[in-house]
Amino acid sequence: MQRIPWIDLLGGLFVLGILALVPMFATSNYLTGVLTVCAIYGIWASSWDFMSGLTGRENFGHALFIGSGAYTAGFMATVWYLNPWYSLPAAVAVAVLFSLIVGFPTLRLRGPYFALAMLSASAIMQRLCLIYWEYTGGEEGLYGLDPIIRSPLYYYWFVLAILAVTVLILTLLAHAHWGLLLRAIRGDEATCQAAGINVTFYKITSLMISAAFTGLGGALY
Repeated sequence: MQRIPWIDLLGGLFVLGILALVPMFATSNYLTGVLTVCAIYGIWASSWDFMSGLTGRENFGHALFIGSGAYTAGFMATVWYLNPWYSLPAAVAVAVLFSLIVGFPTLRLRGPYFALAMLSASAIMQRLCLIYWEYTGGEEGLYGLDPIIRSPLYYYWFVLAILAVTVLILTLLAHAHWGLLLRAIRGDEATCQAAGINVTFYKITSLMISAAFTGLGGALY
């Protein structure tokens, strides 16, 4: 925690407090729903920045991990009728699995080819969801999902808390030795390899961390 400037911590707590209080003065659940979606987008944005912002490898296929987490939660609710709370860790695991499957062959690419490969993987999965519409719901999606928390206000606070924890964890990693190595890889990957740093390991692990939080956001969505 000492690596994060105190002004950033105080500013983050101040904004978090305002966001937590705003829905209490709303006259309808619509604003609460919009704020909930915004908080989920915050989870996706912070997880994208951890990988692409630190390493400089633009991930144009972030939707792949969002969709894997979302469909994991959807299938668990509509096909296997499991407790919706189980969908959160399951979505994280499936998103990490997808990051391993896609990351191993693509993170070795240089230049813009990693971004294009991730974009292609996301487009392929999106197309498969349309082809197998009888299982995925196609463009209409899945129905009959049971909410984790039925109260919109309480669910918003739950998602906001996850956003705060996500940002805190990723910020701590970015300010730690791990983040320093990722920024070094962004600056000069060849020099890092010459210094004996396992560049592939750090890139793939960072993609896994990014995918884990992204899949969690997909399940919440």
